[in-house]
Amino acid sequence: MIAVPDIVILAAGKGSRIRSKTPKVLHVLGGKTILEHVLDVAENIVSCDRGKIFVVTGYCSQLVDPVVRKRGHQIVNQPEQLGTGHALFQALNQIHENTNVLVMCGDVPLIKSKSLLNLCEVSGDGISILTTQVDDPLGYGRVIRDSRGSISEIVEEIDASCEHRKIKEINTGFYCAKVKTWGKLLPNIVRSKQTGELYLTDCIKLAYMKTIPIVALNGSKNHILGVNTRQQLSMLENLYQINKRKELLDAGVTLLAPETLYIFGEISVGMDSIIEPNVMFLGKVSIGESCIIETGCRIEDSVIGDEVTILSHSRLESAKISSQACIGPYARLRPGSKILEGAKIGNFVEIKSTEIGEKSKINHLSYIGDSVVGKRVNVGAGVITCNYDGSSKHATKIKDDAFVGSNSSLVAPITVGEKSTIGAGSTITKDVENGYLSVARCRQREIPKFRNKK
Repeated sequence: MIAVPDIVILAAGKGSRIRSKTPKVLHVLGGKTILEHVLDVAENIVSCDRGKIFVVTGYCSQLVDPVVRKRGHQIVNQPEQLGTGHALFQALNQIHENTNVLVMCGDVPLIKSKSLLNLCEVSGDGISILTTQVDDPLGYGRVIRDSRGSISEIVEEIDASCEHRKIKEINTGFYCAKVKTWGKLLPNIVRSKQTGELYLTDCIKLAYMKTIPIVALNGSKNHILGVNTRQQLSMLENLYQINKRKELLDAGVTLLAPETLYIFGEISVGMDSIIEPNVMFLGKVSIGESCIIETGCRIEDSVIGDEVTILSHSRLESAKISSQACIGPYARLRPGSKILEGAKIGNFVEIKSTEIGEKSKINHLSYIGDSVVGKRVNVGAGVITCNYDGSSKHATKIKDDAFVGSNSSLVAPITVGEKSTIGAGSTITKDVENGYLSVARCRQREIPKFRNKK
């Protein structure tokens, strides 16, 4: 049984190499901040127990703290950034001495909870550390081993000799030990001559000298990569997207050009759905089985049923689409759009805060907002609901089996009755009774021998 630890996330640094006014941990990867990715992993680790999460903040804490506070975790402020060892020491004062403490880096967004749970399991009364082998160790602390192969210390890049820099095994920045173990080590750290900081990595050398057991686990190099530069952020974004696309392919989704699909959020797609090139998903998106998402679509925070077709270059925002509906091409569904089963929203149609009933059709060049449209309604080309009077929005109701002729304007608030008909080119300002034909347009006049003024 793994003893679920308390977790301390180190997120106080500025990240000067990323060259930004925004703290490094608040840069975005896959639609979420780097820190939110790390918090997701930490929450997954403590979810089965009562472990607590502490986040050490410092640089621009006024920006970082609200992210932590929103998730309900404890903030430990480090006003003066004196290094990772000092950061952990600030947090330990709030944790019981017999508690296991997992230390996580706030800038490593792709780490997996399974690796960290294994790290906690092997720590015992000593200290466990996650390491990995990389081809290019530049920028990372090197893991030094003695003649018996035991870890004896970690040397930071800035302090590394030429021989040290040849070593490919690196420190990932993830550790686990009991509070009382940390308590034997942290007070003895000496400031770096190069930076004046207290390095958490120095605890490894101190543990070796005090014969405190050190256990190393090897982690995947793709999971432990940190973000220090824009180039590294771009590289991790690419890895993130590759992983997300693989998840969809493994779930039975056809991706016609996987490298052109971008996912910025949480997405689920049912089996036998097809996603064409250059599609983007943002936020929380759920797509059913046997759907077709054509080229160039952008779908955000939406729920899509089974057997739905989204034709090319359509944009959906906070919309709900029922099964067998068809959207687009070049349609826009704004927040609050609800398209029921078998309905058709055609090219260059915009829908906002509206429910479209079963098997209704709005095929061409229309704007329908703040409306309720019934079943089997046919809305002609160029129809608009005039829902805004300059200060307030008003509702339009179009009941079952109504027909609205092309180029009509429905001035809300208004109700169009069941099986009623609106003549093409009408401007309707009053309710239309069930089964009535309503025509509101000027009589055509013919003026002979008319010449335009030049």
